[in-house]
Amino acid sequence: MNPLNIYIHIPFCFAKCPYCAFFSCTNCEDTYDEYFNTLNREILTKSKLYKDREIQTIYIGGGTPNLVPYKYIVECIENIKKNFQLSKDIEITIEQYPQYITKESLEAYQAVGINRISIGLQATDDTQLQQLSRRYTYEEFIEKYNLVKEVGFNDIGIDLIFGYPNQTLIQWKRTLELVTALDIQHISCYSLEVEEGTPYGKLNEQGKLGLPSEVLDREMYHYACKYLNENGFKQYEISNFAKEGYECKHNLNFWHYQDYIGLGAGAYSRVDNTKSHNPEDIQKYIQGEWDIEKETTTPRDEEIEKLMLGLRLNEGIKYDENIFQKEYMVRVKERMVLNTEGKDMYNKVVQKVV
Repeated sequence: MNPLNIYIHIPFCFAKCPYCAFFSCTNCEDTYDEYFNTLNREILTKSKLYKDREIQTIYIGGGTPNLVPYKYIVECIENIKKNFQLSKDIEITIEQYPQYITKESLEAYQAVGINRISIGLQATDDTQLQQLSRRYTYEEFIEKYNLVKEVGFNDIGIDLIFGYPNQTLIQWKRTLELVTALDIQHISCYSLEVEEGTPYGKLNEQGKLGLPSEVLDREMYHYACKYLNENGFKQYEISNFAKEGYECKHNLNFWHYQDYIGLGAGAYSRVDNTKSHNPEDIQKYIQGEWDIEKETTTPRDEEIEKLMLGLRLNEGIKYDENIFQKEYMVRVKERMVLNTEGKDMYNKVVQKVV
């Protein structure tokens, strides 16, 4: 059966983080009912279109999915289970903001079939957490992590940011020491990207952000790759590390160019060589504007995107002497993969490939 993956966007946040450029809405509690009624209507509509497809993964992201009452999430998953064909070993992930983790919500998530938790920790130093506008301390995070373990989740991922203002290599090393001491299975390490229009973007334009140098940023990345691999977290993608067998299936399926549908305001889809997205506007979404700006991809577009996505993976892509770049790649049997410099220069490598 032809596989399909589902991404559900929950766009609600208590406040915008200063570095975030994702679509989200603050102070929108009065739209929860309408939004989730629409989301469930979209689930039913899409299920009729893809009734012959088997759902491999479901990923609930945001925004802040656990800001909303868990009953809404439970209803969505029940609706999907009722109307789609799900793989018997489906992975269902939900992102969690530490401050809003509760035992009651975790138990409800588990009961409905959610089996993977991704916690947005970002940093372990309380001063840096405050600077990043994260509303918890590391000690509070540990309390919430312990709740996740107590409820019985055994597939837990942690997101970290490095290269943020005033960060030192010593702080980064300490962060990695702390998180690898936990009983977690997956770690994502993202270099801070300063996006235009965000508070950090505006400060950066004014020369007031205080970012680490590019040399230090790369030193942090290289240290993470070495340290995590030495401590049981195998790198399988440029920014992602996992214990054996705990790679994020949802992201792997995306990088392997499997089809996916996006549900909710601002969510993107790519199915049967057609790309579309829902508007980044809650009211337009509620009014039924779905799958706008449909675009059919050409075979060449598909080839380029497969190359771009595949090169992010440590398994690389099939060897092709016409696009092999000796400076940035190594050949491993019949495949070619990025070397350390190639991962640093990913965008440059991709430009040459396409």
